[in-house]
Amino acid sequence: MFVAFSTKDCCDKVEIYDGPNATFPKLATLSGRGMANTTYHSNQQSMFFTFCADLTKNNSGISAFYTQLT
Repeated sequence: MFVAFSTKDCCDKVEIYDGPNATFPKLATLSGRGMANTTYHSNQQSMFFTFCADLTKNNSGISAFYTQLT
């Protein structure tokens, strides 16, 4: 779950994949604001995240946590 999410719409993005690397299906591509309290579930035993940002520091970025469901 994303606790905080504030990135630049034009230049920063988070990508979430349903598996252990970027060759697995993409669950979401996120940027901007308003993603806090958003939850994603994987059909695999793992999820893979990428965060790409430009060099400016205009936004606070992201904060997230995960839980393993059994």
